Order: sequence, then structure tokens, then C-alpha cells
Amino acid sequence: MVNLRRASAAVLMAALCTSGSLWADDGNASTASNGQKGLFELNSAETLCKGQWAFSAYYNMWDRRVTSVPGYDPLWTNWDLEVERTSAAIGYGISNRFEISLMLPHWSYEAHNSMPPMFGVGYLNGRYFGNGDIDQSGLGDLRLGGKFQVHRSATSAFALTGYVDIPTGDDDEAVVTGDTGFGAGFAWSNESGWVINASYRVPGDSDFSDETEFGGVADEIHGGIGYARDITDRFQWITELSGISYQGGDADDHDVADLATGGRVRFSNPDWAFNFAARVSDRSEIGGLVGVSYAPRNRFYVRIEKPVAKGADGREYPGAGTVTSEDGEINCGDVCEAKYRCGDMVALSAAADADSRFVGWDGACGGDAGAVTLTVEGEDLTCGATFIRQYDAQGQVGFKKHPDEGYYDGAGTLTMSWTGGPGTGSEDCSTTNCKEVAERLDGGATVTFEAKPDARSTVEWSGDCAGKTGNSISLPLTKDTSCGVTFVGPPPVKANLNLLIRGSGNGSVTSTPPSRDNVSSCGSDCLLRYIGPEAVEIQLEAKPAAGSTFTGWSGACTGVGPTVPLTMDVDKTCVAIFDTEIKDRVACGGRKKAASEAASCETRVEAISFTGDQLPGDFWPTRRNGGRPKNATLCEVAETLAQCPDVQACISGSGANEIRRFLGAQNDSLKIGWERYRVAEDCGTGAPASGVAATVVIEKATVKQQ
Repeated sequence: MVNLRRASAAVLMAALCTSGSLWADDGNASTASNGQKGLFELNSAETLCKGQWAFSAYYNMWDRRVTSVPGYDPLWTNWDLEVERTSAAIGYGISNRFEISLMLPHWSYEAHNSMPPMFGVGYLNGRYFGNGDIDQSGLGDLRLGGKFQVHRSATSAFALTGYVDIPTGDDDEAVVTGDTGFGAGFAWSNESGWVINASYRVPGDSDFSDETEFGGVADEIHGGIGYARDITDRFQWITELSGISYQGGDADDHDVADLATGGRVRFSNPDWAFNFAARVSDRSEIGGLVGVSYAPRNRFYVRIEKPVAKGADGREYPGAGTVTSEDGEINCGDVCEAKYRCGDMVALSAAADADSRFVGWDGACGGDAGAVTLTVEGEDLTCGATFIRQYDAQGQVGFKKHPDEGYYDGAGTLTMSWTGGPGTGSEDCSTTNCKEVAERLDGGATVTFEAKPDARSTVEWSGDCAGKTGNSISLPLTKDTSCGVTFVGPPPVKANLNLLIRGSGNGSVTSTPPSRDNVSSCGSDCLLRYIGPEAVEIQLEAKPAAGSTFTGWSGACTGVGPTVPLTMDVDKTCVAIFDTEIKDRVACGGRKKAASEAASCETRVEAISFTGDQLPGDFWPTRRNGGRPKNATLCEVAETLAQCPDVQACISGSGANEIRRFLGAQNDSLKIGWERYRVAEDCGTGAPASGVAATVVIEKATVKQQ
């Protein structure tokens, strides 16, 4: 007899060192103990999904030897025994890892003495056979089995099995012991199609064992290894080696091993199937099996698809990226589907390539988060992961001087905004904090570049916006896009100042800031040039030389103070008047002159004040009085103007208003003696004294005497 333990160990080592194809069977396999979720007799470690049903009906036949009763000549009592079992089983998934099953067998034992007409008695593990013929049959015990999957991975599974034989069988026919039996074991299987089983069975005592000294029922050690391989998607070849070792009782010479090989033809994939196999024992007895089975799949595909993304403009922009599962089974890219069991949690992550963006999930997955978790619940699942091609959108800011002398930088800001991508957004770039703005945006997005020059600058576009006009340009993003804007500085403000030095004295005029020619002081007539991005604000200061005095400004500059502000926005002329310092001046204000106070004819402005609101009636010189005023207060005016035709007289006081009105009525002229004088302009000598309403200047007219 073959040493069963040694043979089983060798086969087990070979199984553990072998790898092979994909899962050989997702469905048609045996519940605990009866060809429902596994191979023929061997259980896989797979279980039914929660709520799934399985069914099988099998016919099995073994050729066995009946062992002689001790004391009898074996030559007389070694019989050939045919053992048949017809069985039906159902299985049900309580959870995704636990299934139960019920199996009801019908046994038949038939044998004849191999050397008739000899008679004798024999037994088979507690079942008594005698009188030379065996013909016993009946229902076996109802077996309640269970299988709990304690571990599973993508490539293998391990489960604990157990069962109880409920004593409902026909013990009068010796097909069962008549007592409760039970058993427990384990099952291991892997994705290559290998299955390994081991279990220990306690059949229970029989009535016969109480009556004979040799009828004790031995316990049984069951073990086996098998392999299944898909030949086509509808046909699977199965080979399994199984054996029983009897322990205790009178177990001598009972151990047996069987090798079965055959096929499973699926009517549908994987539900219904026809099973067949031939069986040979270690004692060369021949047997076999046929059966039908139904078992739904318990492993399901999780598939990844990559729909082509469309942009906001309706065009397709296929992006690129990968979808991976946390367990490493899916890496799409390359592997875009994998099988999982019921209840498995599949964690998927989407990662876009550098030139793309992950848009979101559809199908069995949802949302736009990069990670999602699926629960496999009895059906294939397909998730769509959409990636969209992205393009660079870039804005650049440059600043340029105006191509005219002065060379002032332009100024402004650039805003890049977009719609139709992952949302609406914008980026700003100013002259002070950056030189460019950039975003990676979905294909089909609309990108708008908006230049905002300051009030003095103009805009020039470049890059993909070259040749465009206006301050705002919108482009569809169908490629990498870069637009540049250059802000061109304003033309400079240019103004020339013609500075004249006049009078009998000497002096100079200083400009702050200096002119563009770096001239800051003029001691004679000069031309000062100013240039800037806007009007230049300057200040002129008159500085008389020794022996001279500054007497006032004329032209674009006014007043008698030494400093005067001036805005250089257009060409202008300013006159600075310096006089020689004179000690003998014409007295003013009505004071009589001393003999030595002769009038000087130096060109100057004489200030003459009046104190009343009204001028005397004889103020104005007439022909009747010889051209001289009667009022002594005005003598200096008439005398000075008569003697010194170049002298200007500045008359201030409230009476100046009447002089204005009078001169206006006399066509702006005043006849003193035989000369005519007119109003030149306001004196601009500073703030008037209290009660002074106005100031006027009278100077000699160019008209001839009438």
C-alpha cells in the first residue's frame, strides 16, 4: 500500500512551490464537504458572497476492498466492494466571508465474494458485511457544514471548515453509524488554481461496534491537494489527489488514496456546469463521478476607463494620467482591471501627468477628489477617470522708455483671467512685484489678458497677442499661449525759460532745480531748458550784486520778492530788474523836497500812497493848471513823470480804484503836462496795507501829444 502520509507531503511541497495562471475558477466549486465550491471533493478557501446561493448534484462511485474479519483466511473473505453515493447540496452566503451548506447523501454498498462459493464475514470501518453477498443502501446523515474565510489576499485565501452529521440516515442498512458525527479542518487555495485541504472526522459510534470486538469505528484524517486550470473560458481541467487515514478502532489496512482527473464544462460562465472525472485508488480500484453544479461568481472585476475630456469650447482635449489601487493590483497605465472578492474595499487614486489635470470620476466612482474607495458587492464595477490636457498660459510685462529725449519708463499692470477651466480665476502682475504671471489651464479655456496702463503710458502687445489692438485681448486656449505687454513711457514735457536781466544794477537769478543742461544760475540773459514726464516745478531766486538792489519781476514772473515759483509747462519769459542803489530818491506821500533832493531819472518803480477813500478834485493835471496838479500831495507824481519819462509810478491806496475808473473813462490814458500816461498793470508789490483796496502802475504812453 502506498504510504499516504509520505505521498501527501510530497504533493503538498510541490503545490506550494508552483505558480501559474489567473484564478482557475471563480464560481463552480464546493461548499464544505460536497463539490460545491472547490474541485470535486476538495474545498477551495473561497466563500459565497453574502446572499448568494449555490447548488450541486453528484453521482460518485468508488471500488473498495472489504477487510477480513480477524481469524478468517483473507483468501476467503477479501471482497471487491462497489460504493456509490448520490448526493445533493445547497450553500448560502451568510456574509462575504462565511457560508453554510446542507448536503444529503444516498449510499449504496454492493459486493460479492471474490472466490465463490466461499462464505465469510467482513467489515468496512464498523459496517458489518456477511454471508458472501453485500447489497445495502439507504439515506445517509444530513450534513450541516460551514466555511469561514479567515484570511484572503489578492493571490490566495485561507478558510476554516467544519460540519456536523445529524443522525437522520438509515442505520439499519449500515450506511451510517446511527450516531452524531462531526469534523473540522482548513482549506487553502490560490490564484493559480491550487487547492489544499486537511480535516479530522469523528464518525460516531455504531450499534455494531457494541456487539463485536472488531467493529470499532475509527476516526478519519482526510487530506488532499488539487489543481484546476482553465483550458478555455468554458472548459476547466481538474486533477486532485485525496486520501483517508483511519485512526483508532480496528483500522488495520483501511487507509486509502484516490487520484481523480476530469473536467468541468460550463454551460454559462460561471454559473451552471457539468462535471465528470475518472478515479483510481492506490489499490488499482477504478471509479468516477458525474454531476451538475451551480455557483455564482465570488470574484468581480474593477475596471478603469479613461473617457476623453472636452473643453469649454466643446473640443476634445485628451489628457494623461494614471489610476492606481492601494493594494497594487491596478496600475492603469498598464493594468486597468483586477478581480476582487465580495466585500473588498478598493482604494483608487488618480494622478495626472505634468501636462494634464484630473477632472473627476464617473461610473461606479463619483466626485472630483483624487482618491476614492469602492466596495465590491456582487457585480463588476467600472470607474471612469477623466484627465484633460492642459496648456501654459503666460503673461509678461515689460517697460519701455519713450523714443524721444527724456526717456521715461512706462507704467501699468497686467491682469490675466480665465473661464471654462477648473473655474474662474485671475492673476495680477504690476510693475513693482513681478515680471510675469503664469497658469496651467484646461484646453478650451478662454484666457483674457487685460493691460491697464497709467494715464501717461501706451500699450504694445507681443507673443500670441502680437498685432492686436486695444487694452483687452481674449484667446481660446488650444495650445501653449504666451502674451506679452510693454508699457511705453509718455513723451516728455519740454519747456524753455527765457530769463532776462534788466535795470541799472547787476545781479543773477538761480533756478532750483537746475535746467536739463545743468545750468542753475544766470548773471545775464540766458535760456534755461527743462524736461520731465510732466510739468517741472521750479523756483527762481534773484540775487542782487553789491551796490545793486532787486526791484521786482515782470513777464511770466511777478512781484517784488526775490523768490518766485514757476511751473514750466510751456515756453515762458521772466524779467528780473536790478537797480543801482540810489540815495536821492523822489519823496513820496506829499512831503516837500529839500533843495538837495533833486529827482533822479533812474528807471525805477516809485510807490506813492494815498490815505483817503476819495482823491482830491484837483488831483488830475489839466491844461488850465499848466499840466501840474494843484494838490501838493501829487506833485511828486507829476514832477517825477515829467522829468523822468522812463519812471513808472506805482500808486496804491483806496484812491487807486478811482484812478482805475478815471483812466478807463479816458481810454486808459492820463495826460500830465503835455505827455500821456496809461495804466500798465498791477504793481504786485505784495500785500497792501490796511485800507488799501488796489494798486495800479502808470507809465508813459507811446501816443503823441494831442
